[in-house]
Amino acid sequence: MRSRVSDKHYIERDEAKKVLERLKVAIQQPGDHPLLFNICGIGGVGKTTLLSRLRDAHAGEVDFLEVCFAKTAGIELPLKLMRRLHQQAREHLGIQADTDVFTQREQQFEKALFELSHRSVDGKEASSEDARKITSWFERFIWLGAANFASTLSKSKSYEAFDSGSSTFAAIGEDAEGLQEWVQQRVRNHPATKDQAELQALMLEPVPKLTRAFAESLMQMAQSRGRAIVLILDTYEKAQAYLNQWLWQYLVEDTTLYSAPVRLVVVGRRSLQADEGWRKLNQDRKLLHETQLQRFSKKDTEEYLKQIGVENGGTRAKIYKATQGLPYYLDWVRKQREEGQEPDFSKGNQAIAELLLQGIDSSQKRKILQIVACCRWFDLAMLRYLLERSSLGSQQGTDSAESYFEWLKHSDFVEFTKGHFRLDDVARDVFRQSYFQDDQNQFRKTNALLADYFKQQADEIFEPQSLLPDPYKDEDWRQLIAEFLYYGLFGKGREGLQQYIEQVFVSTYLREPDVFFTPFICIRAEINEENQNLLSNAAGKFLRIQQLHSDSVGFF
Repeated sequence: MRSRVSDKHYIERDEAKKVLERLKVAIQQPGDHPLLFNICGIGGVGKTTLLSRLRDAHAGEVDFLEVCFAKTAGIELPLKLMRRLHQQAREHLGIQADTDVFTQREQQFEKALFELSHRSVDGKEASSEDARKITSWFERFIWLGAANFASTLSKSKSYEAFDSGSSTFAAIGEDAEGLQEWVQQRVRNHPATKDQAELQALMLEPVPKLTRAFAESLMQMAQSRGRAIVLILDTYEKAQAYLNQWLWQYLVEDTTLYSAPVRLVVVGRRSLQADEGWRKLNQDRKLLHETQLQRFSKKDTEEYLKQIGVENGGTRAKIYKATQGLPYYLDWVRKQREEGQEPDFSKGNQAIAELLLQGIDSSQKRKILQIVACCRWFDLAMLRYLLERSSLGSQQGTDSAESYFEWLKHSDFVEFTKGHFRLDDVARDVFRQSYFQDDQNQFRKTNALLADYFKQQADEIFEPQSLLPDPYKDEDWRQLIAEFLYYGLFGKGREGLQQYIEQVFVSTYLREPDVFFTPFICIRAEINEENQNLLSNAAGKFLRIQQLHSDSVGFF
């Protein structure tokens, strides 16, 4: 893990001081202060360092429960997120299951769900299709905001630009509404839930009731231990839009957490108040405190460079011009100096990619870093595939895939998360943009190769002509197709966009929207004003319309 800008220097920044002081007061006097602290800023601006200082400042006084949307697996849905945080609490804080309200309520929910999906209303074994509909509704659709989608889609104007496509989305909304009515009737009439008012209420409104139980459980834990609890949601820009809606609408707005010694810290590249729901909530109730981190000013940069031993004023000026005061790059300068290397700033405002590549001893390794930057994650098989088919595909390059993989694994820019290697977010931004600027055609070809790589793997599980909905029932196939769609949007132009739009219709109709959710949220987390050109004009326009629809409907 790369070290960040020195804590001593960073904590002296005014915004860092303020958020630490404000959180401390909010923990001590919860009822009168914000419930949620939003730390936001562009990649590399110092969010990780501030988070570390936050933990250090409250060590021994506060119980921290933490997930990272870039690194923690299995938290993509609100119920899964609550389970993971609750599991942390039980393991780290020693909470007994038999006295815990969330455990009890979730067990009721799971037991009733099992009965509803395995037995029909007349007591016979449920059909596989009915079981799938029930499970899909309770485990996924309710957390995706399907009911909200069904009721508001007909009011939305966002898809009028797609002409006849809008009628397809209306049909999807009607289908979701029909499924909801069918599930409600089953809950009211099923032997497992009939005449049990409390259990019926849980199954008819599981989202608010399970969320309130989770909040109540956190409050009980804090009270029993006599210590505040702080939930940290890191790299939040990678969270799905429907999870964001759940967070403000149910956990923050619809519970009494604000009155308890429980606080939330959400860390990401974007301000939460860019979302209309958060903005309105904060106007009404002032539950949110935002800290927007900025690059170091020229004065801050010079002070920091002095601290790490850069005495020459001309050199400091060149470093500031090249790095623009971004803490990630300044920390890289520090690290290079500690290793006895002096980065070359003689070219003045040279590209930061060239600075980060200093010390890499061959042009081929530099090109491999650019190619790997196209990958959301990579392994040896993927690297070998790319080398065999890219401009580096000489016999020497192919034979060296293993050695290049070993070199990448130990690179400063590479981290291991969710069972895969990947470039860290800031380095990936830099090298991917430099690849696009160097050779746009090769950038597109590399992404097209990656799309083909995942499509081939998906076709090995199910042949392309397989009957629907069989492929969509297979989780591995869905994940591979989502990867295929992601890279196709960068590499296959209009063909990639057409394939994506087709999946919007098909996967939603088959109630497996993650097929197109996943690439959309990944791209949404990555794209900013500086790198919008990585997408084709058509793909960029479509995804911007999709984002507008997400903001207005709360579904995508």
